This record gives sequence, C-alpha cells and structure tokens, in this order.
Amino acid sequence: MVDTPRRPLLNPVLRFTKDPKPEGVSGGGKNASSIMKERLPEQRRVLSRQFRALATQAAQQPRFDGRVVLYASMFDDSLAPSYTPNDLFQATRSARLIAPYRSGYLVEIAADQLGRFAGIVESRGLTKDQVDISRIEAVRFFETQDAGGSASLDEIWEAAPETDVGRPFVIWIMPLRGRDAAEEMIQRFAALRDGTIIPQPPLLTGIDVGTDTDVPVVMRRALRAAAALGDRINLAMRTYRQHHRARTTVLVPSRAALDQLIASGTVFRIEPVQPLSSTSPGGGREPDRPLPRDMTTLPIVGVVDGGLTAASYRHAEAWRAPPLIADGEADTQHGNWVTSLVVQGHDWNNNLTLPPLYCQIGTVQAVAKKASRVFVDPQDFVAYLDGLMAANPETRVWNFSLNQPYSCDLEAVSALGHDIAILSRKHSILPIISIGNKPGTRLCSRLATARPPLPLVVVFMMTTAIRQASALSVFAALDRPVC
Repeated sequence: MVDTPRRPLLNPVLRFTKDPKPEGVSGGGKNASSIMKERLPEQRRVLSRQFRALATQAAQQPRFDGRVVLYASMFDDSLAPSYTPNDLFQATRSARLIAPYRSGYLVEIAADQLGRFAGIVESRGLTKDQVDISRIEAVRFFETQDAGGSASLDEIWEAAPETDVGRPFVIWIMPLRGRDAAEEMIQRFAALRDGTIIPQPPLLTGIDVGTDTDVPVVMRRALRAAAALGDRINLAMRTYRQHHRARTTVLVPSRAALDQLIASGTVFRIEPVQPLSSTSPGGGREPDRPLPRDMTTLPIVGVVDGGLTAASYRHAEAWRAPPLIADGEADTQHGNWVTSLVVQGHDWNNNLTLPPLYCQIGTVQAVAKKASRVFVDPQDFVAYLDGLMAANPETRVWNFSLNQPYSCDLEAVSALGHDIAILSRKHSILPIISIGNKPGTRLCSRLATARPPLPLVVVFMMTTAIRQASALSVFAALDRPVC
C-alpha cells in the first residue's frame, strides 16, 4: 500500500506521444538499385544448385495437381514487402506465392518446372528477376517438421490433452492457390477420416439451450445457429473451397496417426489444443457491499471467466450465458474475484486513484479449475463467444481473464488471439485480455493486451472506454501483434 496515491490516468486507453509532422513518401518498386549486386553471382549459383536438387527429390514429395510446396527464405535485409519475390515466382512460370512464412514465403510450384527454375536463376537478365534472385537466401521443400513450428512432433503430441479416443489438435490446411490443386487437397484431407483423424462432435454439442432453460430467446437462437453448422470436417471443406484456407479441430488416435497426418502434406500448421486457465486477479482488501441500488443504467462488461456464484454480486448481473463449463468443473472462486474487480474495482485498494465507476456484468462461465481434466475446444469457445456477442450488442467491453499454458510462437499469432481479434471487429467490441504475469507466457493477438499486476488499470480502461466512443474505434483499428 502507498501513502500518496499516484496521479490519475488522464488518457488510460491510448496516448499519442509524437507530434504529427508532414513527410514525403519515397517511391517503391523493384529497379536496378534494388539488386544486391555483390550477392547476385553467388545466389545464382546457390539457388540453381538447390533447384536442381529439388527436381531430383520431387517424386518423394506430396503433390497436388502436380504441384509441390517450397519454402523460400529471404535475407534479413530483404524482408520488406517491396522485395516480395512475386516476379520470379509467377503464374506464367507455373508458380505462385502462397503466403508469408517465417523469414520468407511459401511457394506453390509445378514439380516438373523445378529444373527450369534452375536455368532461370542461373541466367535470367530481367531486372526484377535479378532483384528477387539476389534477395532469396535459399529454397527447399516445406517439410513435415515445419508444420509444428518451433516444437517437434513428439513435443506436440505430449502437450495435447488425452481423451478416450485420441488427442485433440488444431490444424491449418495447406492454403494452395490453384483451383485444381485445392480440390485435390480437399479430397485427400477428407480421406484422412478413415483412421488418421477423428472429427470432433458438432459445435456446442454440450451446451443446453433447450426451451425449458432460462436462456433469453435471442441468446438461444444465436447459440443454436452456431450449433447448426454441422460436421466440422465438412464445414472446414466448405470454407476451404470458398477461401482456399481453413482451420479445424480434430482428434488424432495415436502417435503413428499423427505422423500419417503430417506426411499427407495437407497440414500447414498444427498445435495441440490447450486448456484455458484462470489468471491471478491481484490482491487487496475485499470491498464493502452493498452495491448501488439501481444499476440498470450502468455499462455492461462481459466477464469471460469461471462464472459467478457470489450472491452479493447477482444484483450487478445484467445477463447470464448458459455455461460452457459445468458448475462442478468451473473455477467459480476466481470468477467471483474477477467479477468483484469489474463491478467495483475502485473500492479494492489505494494503489491507484480511480474514479468510482461501477459496472454491470454479463456472466460467461467458460474457464475450468486448474485441477480439472476438462478442456475447452477452441472452435466451441469461439462459436460460443460469437453467439453471445451477437445476442448482447449492448455489451461493448469484454474482459478475458484467462491464459493458455504454452507460449505462442514468436513468429506466429495464436489462433485464440486471432479469433478474439476477428470477433472484436465483427461485433464492434473492445476486448481486454488479462493474461497474467507469468514470465515467458504469452497469448499473442492482433489487439491490445493488458497484464496484471495492475488489474485496476484494466477495470479503469474498461469503464472509461465505454464512455469514450473514440477509444473503441481506435482499438478496432489496431492491426499489430502485441504480446
């Protein structure tokens, strides 16, 4: 505790510290000055040798419509978008860039053109080709270990929770660009259902939204709409046909089946399903009750946590979602603490000077006790939140006091963080993620992330942001990973 409170935060959501200054924009594009001339001769030799080696090995690689997937890594001084090697890898040469990947790009290329590319990089004289050749460090096939990122397949298998029929994984299907290649990808992935993968049950199977429940009609309809999407594999295939990319959750029955899944060439990225765990809400003297008598006009914060059992805070509850985690398994004690912080955070201690801003809450019981063996399927979790946000448009701020046990790869954005970012834009809400202050543990996402041990700052941000319409639009516009 401190004797003298700190100065109150004047701009708790965002503060600009640099004055605007008009500046010109330099022209981009590839030209002769972009060629790394001192490196070009060596890279012609290196890349031509690598392409010839790839041509001899192509028969052993997974193919889709005669195409294989390469990884072209770039030199550190060539990672700017203006140096994207789309001139060397172009459709007229039966090659296409798929997507950025780590320090380079994935490339979809006809296997019978690999030998031709050896000749192109060896002698091509066009300026744009020379820029690309001088800035590509190496080319190789996309390999099985690439799908796991920085973790080995053994580590991924051991990290996944055990169930009676297998271990659950989140998988990203290889995002091929060509129509015929994508269709062959779909057929091969669908064939993996014969023993290699097991689809999870349809979305939200375990949530009770029957007519005899107390769930409001609008919330019931929103959750039923998500549950009606059907078989997850078929859903992923429909999405892939439309966008040439898709992600889904599957069960893998054995370690050998995991090898078969990766060897199929259909998987671009794979991660074990991670349980959601609660995070410390901080300390302080428990605030006094009762709460204000009339709270119906106060702003509402959706609290995604272990639920609410404290009768003293039921008066502040604006709505309650059907639980994603059953009562006996949910971390309700932690949920009660976080609810208290949200409803009357200014009453907890005097470490910060906060105005007396009370809030109502929407209760979302979605986090299990740490000792529980229950895990939340990430697709279920996102579909559940999607339905709740659609049903409660007046709830513009959502607090997520949760984390996952394994850190997000520094060169990736976590699936959960990405999904929350998408939901925030879809429903025009401000998400606050209190992921805890465990060193090295991070939930990376394309949105603002708040971390304890200053939970009251989080509460102040939530209550203030509701009253500042501009804050919501500012956060919705952010598009950079923040860990």
